Amino acid sequence: MFKEIFLSFIKDTILIPLVTSNKPVKTEAIICEEMPKKWQTGSSNIQTKLVIPLIFKIDITTENNNSKNVALNDQIIQGNNDKKNFQYLKKHIKFGVSEMFFSDAVIFVEGITEYVLLKHVMKENEDYNKYYISIFLLNGAYAQKYEKLIKILNIPALIITDIDFKRENFEKNKDQDGHEKKYLQMTYPDLENRKSTNGCIKHYYEDKTAKEIIDGVYYKKDNLMVTCQKDEIQGYYATSFEEALILTNCNNDSLKKVITRVNGNLTKCVEENMEKRSYEIQMRLSKSKAKSEFANEILYEVITNDQHGIELPKYIIYGLDFIKEKLGEKDEL
Repeated sequence: MFKEIFLSFIKDTILIPLVTSNKPVKTEAIICEEMPKKWQTGSSNIQTKLVIPLIFKIDITTENNNSKNVALNDQIIQGNNDKKNFQYLKKHIKFGVSEMFFSDAVIFVEGITEYVLLKHVMKENEDYNKYYISIFLLNGAYAQKYEKLIKILNIPALIITDIDFKRENFEKNKDQDGHEKKYLQMTYPDLENRKSTNGCIKHYYEDKTAKEIIDGVYYKKDNLMVTCQKDEIQGYYATSFEEALILTNCNNDSLKKVITRVNGNLTKCVEENMEKRSYEIQMRLSKSKAKSEFANEILYEVITNDQHGIELPKYIIYGLDFIKEKLGEKDEL
């Protein structure tokens, strides 16, 4: 019964308009190898069973009277990749990432702070909210595992990751023999021969040093852009989104209030040249539950205070501009 209804829907909404209309018809459908048992039980948990395994993602259009389908079976997605990576991909898709198959564009982020802020920005901005743009929280530098799937789906994709400068223990205010511990504020001379510890950065920027990444251009290839904190802010280079946000808004009273609400012990750091202690602040905020609390407090401030003035770091803006540009190109087709 379900299959009959589904096929009837495809006929009425896709096939008949394709044949009878002179106007462009654009839509897409996912076809599974078999109907999941969950659907037969009446469970609402359809999404977790929808996408694996898959036969086709069909992107149907009357452009030149052609339609196209994109194969998405396990073997095509896995290719020659590590089986462990593929198992991770399948499991993560079951936890909600399957919506990317129906998205106009997709953004991958590492941490909770950029996730909650971007969700709000996309919702409030008319340049983006007219599209279905999915934002996925990966809780780590795992976006490269989606590389093949991003290429196959051929929708605009943005990876927002952290450059994660490699620091010695003493540069992270930890004990190390022969060194005085401190929180190292990263300046341009400090970048010499320094690497990134981020797996995603290593994948897309290959074996480049941090200095080479910063002196170069952002990674862009076809429908994908990879952004990170490569721009100098207030004379320093941020290692994470939180530090970039602090440096970008170092004179912003709203952000200062948020930081001190989350950790009252940071009041002195905030009041005395916050830009010179941005790395220390972000390190102390990253402990225990402070990071998620920081994200929630920022979102609360942005929503409830029309005069908050908190700005996104430039590398985020550049990435969003890329998404907007690519979506504009698709609209013109």
